[in-house]
Amino acid sequence: MLCNFESMRLFFGCCILLARAIVFVRGEDRFQYDYVTDWDGRIMGPSDWSEVECEDLDTCPGWPTRWQSFSPFIPDNITNTCTDCSSRNRGECQYHQQSPIDLWRNITSNRDCKDRHRMIFQEGNCKFEGMDFEILPHVLRAKQPPVPCTDPPNIDFSWGFPHPWLLAYTDVVVPSLHRQEGHQYDGEIVLSHTYSMDEADKRIGNVAIFLQKGTEEDRYDFLDLYIREWRQVHLDTVKQCSSGQRRIQSETFPKEPVLRKLIRTSAEQYLKREFHPYDWYVKARTHYYFRYEGSTPEPPCIEGVHWRVLKDPITVAPSQIIELQSLLANRVDPVTCQNYTAARINPDGSVHANRPLQTRRPAHLLVYCECIDWESKHRDDKAYCTLSPEERGVIPRTHRPSAVAETYNPSIMPSLAPSRSPGPCDSCPSEKSSYLCHLFQLIHPHTTPICT
Repeated sequence: MLCNFESMRLFFGCCILLARAIVFVRGEDRFQYDYVTDWDGRIMGPSDWSEVECEDLDTCPGWPTRWQSFSPFIPDNITNTCTDCSSRNRGECQYHQQSPIDLWRNITSNRDCKDRHRMIFQEGNCKFEGMDFEILPHVLRAKQPPVPCTDPPNIDFSWGFPHPWLLAYTDVVVPSLHRQEGHQYDGEIVLSHTYSMDEADKRIGNVAIFLQKGTEEDRYDFLDLYIREWRQVHLDTVKQCSSGQRRIQSETFPKEPVLRKLIRTSAEQYLKREFHPYDWYVKARTHYYFRYEGSTPEPPCIEGVHWRVLKDPITVAPSQIIELQSLLANRVDPVTCQNYTAARINPDGSVHANRPLQTRRPAHLLVYCECIDWESKHRDDKAYCTLSPEERGVIPRTHRPSAVAETYNPSIMPSLAPSRSPGPCDSCPSEKSSYLCHLFQLIHPHTTPICT
């Protein structure tokens, strides 16, 4: 009996090793945020993300967002459109909509906001208990219930969108994807939505909110709800991998009692805290934002994503940022039971799960919506609007430069300042005409576009 048991254990052990080998050898491409590419293991750095292939949308780790699960909202015929348009490679990216980018308030000198009201949300009736929490290699994700609620959370955008956008999932990223005036924040919340009332107009819309660490007095209890769930996901994975023939390959993980102490929110507080999927938006205390057309910030880098990024961050406790970083750094792959994260772990222990900034181009159609566009009811916004345009960092639209060109502050981010002559689309008579012209250039880069 003992011999048979040992034989079976050896057999299953070999099967597990073979399964792990298959995961890493059969062309299961992955991506990471270090620029070093491991071609043997097919783990691609940002400059090689265009090489990340996906044979099966349901399982491939290189394209982690399962857009097909949001059918019929996914774009048709998804292909990898990743292009490294960072300062390292901007010569090949004259026209693109890659994300993330640096956001500048003086963009008001180039184009109007066009929006006529703030974003208006409906919290719906989905329950927190029904959400699906995941620790992905690059983000911490909370998906809306797989079975649609009778009244799903949604948001109303101005500027030509007559129907609401449905909330699909919430991501937490450390540090922030975007920068504002060259400043990178400690984290970023991304509320990802889908919009597809018309089969021919499938869209992805993201609302992003910065996280900035303050003091421990600034602990944000709503964020603790999510941290608690992600910690539980981690504990469950560790437990599953520690049972039977599965084991964790890394020795860097804290022991379970230590992990439990990191969940600061008590069960009583956890149950009492009201759930509101747009609590982040309320907490930021601003109705003003940047708007631009970009891409998903990870492979396959789908372009045409509608971004709105709030101007003010949410202040959180430093320990909360550390907890978020710990969850990504100590991620256990639930399939291989190996320590696998796409994040870059710095010598000081900080975590960087962030695509390099992409150079800003006219095709991004970046605008800044603020006081001149509508009046906000937030007290902080009211105080902000008492400042002069110069103090707010905007250029009054009555004092625009005669030449329309993207403007940067070279003293802060000199590496991002593109040098280019005005293109044929810059003289188009209207915003819509300019947009269509730039869109034509994106699709037909070797054909001279004309204004319509």
